[in-house]
Amino acid sequence: TCDSGTQTQTRSCTNPVPSGGGSSCVGLSLQSQSCNVAACPTTVNGGWSAWSAFSTCSATCDSGTQTQTRSCTNPVPSGGGSSCVGLSLQSQSCNVAACPTDAGWSSWGAFGACRDDCTQAQTRTCVNPALGCAGPSTNIAACSNTTCRVGGWSCWSSWSGCGGNQQVQVRTCTDPAPLGAGSVCTGSSMNARNCSSTCGNTACEDFPCGQNAICSPASGNQTGAAGRVCACAAGYRNFVQGLGCSRIQVSSSDDDSNDALWALFVLLLIPCLILSCLGALLMLKKKKAAKARKQKRSYSSDGYIPPFVQPPPPMMPMSMPPPPSYPAPAPVYSGYDLPAPTAVFDPPYFSPTNFNPQPFSPL
Repeated sequence: TCDSGTQTQTRSCTNPVPSGGGSSCVGLSLQSQSCNVAACPTTVNGGWSAWSAFSTCSATCDSGTQTQTRSCTNPVPSGGGSSCVGLSLQSQSCNVAACPTDAGWSSWGAFGACRDDCTQAQTRTCVNPALGCAGPSTNIAACSNTTCRVGGWSCWSSWSGCGGNQQVQVRTCTDPAPLGAGSVCTGSSMNARNCSSTCGNTACEDFPCGQNAICSPASGNQTGAAGRVCACAAGYRNFVQGLGCSRIQVSSSDDDSNDALWALFVLLLIPCLILSCLGALLMLKKKKAAKARKQKRSYSSDGYIPPFVQPPPPMMPMSMPPPPSYPAPAPVYSGYDLPAPTAVFDPPYFSPTNFNPQPFSPL
């Protein structure tokens, strides 16, 4: 490719091939010429760059490892020169000192009382530093021997209505509520800001009445500026400024009253239905009787009485046996002597003309 090369070309005596005693071709069948006579570049062998600094040790104790590198770029091999010989990476040990141990610590003490953050602590002491005292001297853990919960704030409420040129919003320590030794929430439970207490236009944009309430001309119980008030909508009551009105709830006593009225209505309805049915039956019976009388009159005018309207035959008199005769009872006299009756069942036994009282004589 450089420093003068050679090119060759050939030909053959085949156009045509000599035959029939003809002579062969005259001249050379091969010729050559020089090529790429430019001088070739100088051959350069590759060389290593300087070693880099060692990397950070892989361990802080108990013998770690760190490495350094180099590259075959000083110079880069060229012109057919050879590449670098040797390693491009080497390593060495570092931090070979033994790691400290916790053999110098005392045993952990008992946990202390549950604190207001619902944690408890235990401690230990480094009694032999020569053996090593690695690690913390205090251990914090959640309380386990009592019920404890740190209080947390709820979300802020909506801003109240503008009263006294000020609106407020509140929050409570109920999310969650503190329990046991747990601390209560820190900070303020109320937030306030200035506002304008005008009722504004018809839509009450500057003086919100709240849910289920409307701003209307002065006829309610919460008067704003310009003679406008917040009033509860139909079916709501108990207006609270800025929060609105609550739905009217039907009490259980009202339900009981309604049930009693329904029961009384049913009790009165049943007799009415019975009387209506009886009246209908009576009217039907009267209509049937009137229809029968009308048919009877029509038949009588023709001289014919159908069997179902003819009177029944007269009943034969029944012979009654004579009444039995009984013996006359013996007369009883007491107080006065009366005359004996003249005949059995011949009243009267006495009369004002024959009454003659006699002195009483014991029997």
